[in-house]
Amino acid sequence: MTTFSIFSTPLRRPRFASVAAMFALFSAFHCEANEGYELLGMGPVQQGQAGAGAASPQDATWITLNPAGIVDLERRFDVSYETLLARRTLRPWGPIGIPFANKFAGTMRDDTPVFIPQIGVIAPGKNGTFGFGLFGMSGTGIDYENSRTTLGALLDHGDRRAAYYIAKIPVAYAHEFDNGWAVGVALHGNWTRLRTDSLTLRFTPAEADNDWDDALGIGLQLGVYKRWEKWGFGAAYSTRQWMFDFNQYADALRYNLDLPRMFVAGLAYEATPRLEFLLDYKFVDYDGIPQLGKLPITGGLGWDDQHVVKFGANWKAGGRWTLRAGFSYGESPLDNDVVFANALFPATTRYHGAFGATYRINKRHDLHFSFLHAFEREMTDNGRGDLFSIVGQGTKISIEADSFTVGYTYKF
Repeated sequence: MTTFSIFSTPLRRPRFASVAAMFALFSAFHCEANEGYELLGMGPVQQGQAGAGAASPQDATWITLNPAGIVDLERRFDVSYETLLARRTLRPWGPIGIPFANKFAGTMRDDTPVFIPQIGVIAPGKNGTFGFGLFGMSGTGIDYENSRTTLGALLDHGDRRAAYYIAKIPVAYAHEFDNGWAVGVALHGNWTRLRTDSLTLRFTPAEADNDWDDALGIGLQLGVYKRWEKWGFGAAYSTRQWMFDFNQYADALRYNLDLPRMFVAGLAYEATPRLEFLLDYKFVDYDGIPQLGKLPITGGLGWDDQHVVKFGANWKAGGRWTLRAGFSYGESPLDNDVVFANALFPATTRYHGAFGATYRINKRHDLHFSFLHAFEREMTDNGRGDLFSIVGQGTKISIEADSFTVGYTYKF
């Protein structure tokens, strides 16, 4: 009753016009410049620093990075739009004499561009600061021209598509105490979509047959923040995000697809009044979600927990310009013995580099830009895992991506 790769399932269409209109913002959302399926950073400011900055709040996207940090932000409205150009490849393979993998598919490529909006508002009050946002957070999408498996090719040209998207609607509150420490809390409403034409563990096509299905969920995030003369510290913990089931994919998902716990901690150092350096550490508990962490033969994806280190810098270059740069390293959650099972979700990247800039038009209006590159990395299934690794030995997956983001800030 499960798939060995949940991300080959198509999503069901929303049932209500209001749902469709709201989610249209995120309907083209893929995340390949990412950490697992989490975006490296949201918006041009975060992305220009490769996602670093838990101890250096700069715009409304910090609602989801560290809600405590919003105490240092003025009243503002931030909006951005990201264009992601990803180049994904898959070459199914397997041992001689075992025709499970579709060796005739050759090397397949998928480079469909995708677009991601972000909207956030910060509103300081007498007793604290409030924040609200609508953010495309994470997900993946694949649409190859040929099937991953021979059986999928025979069964209506299936087992070649997958999409999984996540949007967050957080409401945050932060308060700064007299000693300079601030605490923040954010209630996250989560909206996820799933679709696939993957085979189930019974080797039959998913009954939903690539229709959209939606699931809602909820979770909390807690943060702390403090700024000294030269140094800053910030940390945030996100609980497991509890999600309802994808009812249309009960045959394809053995476990509930909750979102994982996360922890981030960071330091900021102001070397000069114009130059600041950032260092962040992030932990993602993928292994704690059975649908992600358990072995493919039992219905999971075989993901490991992920540890990520990010370095960033921002420089007030003079005049109206602020320049940013960053670098991130995070080991892929995939091992070489689950490559075939994750062929429709190539979360292989390790290294990301980024730069960005802000141009201050006047006291109320800013323009932002960032560029992020996910360096290409290829992985090959070593055949040393479970049954799906054995029959998919030699399968290769890779991904490389470029992301361009523009943004606008209005301070009021």
